Amino acid sequence: MSQKGTPSIAKQVAILIVLTSLSLGALVWFGFAVASTVNQVTALPPSLYLEPALYGMLGIGLSLLSLCVMALLELLARLKKPLRKTTENRIFKILQPVLLGGVVAIFLLPVLIYFPLSAYLKNQGYSDCEDASYSGLRYQYIVFAKSEAACTQAAQE
Repeated sequence: MSQKGTPSIAKQVAILIVLTSLSLGALVWFGFAVASTVNQVTALPPSLYLEPALYGMLGIGLSLLSLCVMALLELLARLKKPLRKTTENRIFKILQPVLLGGVVAIFLLPVLIYFPLSAYLKNQGYSDCEDASYSGLRYQYIVFAKSEAACTQAAQE
């Protein structure tokens, strides 16, 4: 019988699996965003497509991964196989800054990557193509074009 307010072990394992899947998915998504950006910047095509918000996936992945480890430690304690208290304290001292750093990275990393990359692209002769860019609350999809013709073509696609 489980204690009042505490989920069953099966629910905790299911939550741990879901959180782990989400965190690994966010980290893979970040990896694809970086690979896509690097491929485009090295090839320097007539128009480049960037999604700066995807760089925040690193922060999401790290934050969720640290929550997964914390949940795993709680699950181990509940299964009567806890780690030594000093080891658990060391792990929590590492995980807390990772969790907070991940939350900060969600908002800060897209900005820290976008502005230097934008300056580099402008030095390479690119300009913002506002007709092809999409924005919601903030730009979600930013297009840089080397010429007006490339911007017009990107806007039509």
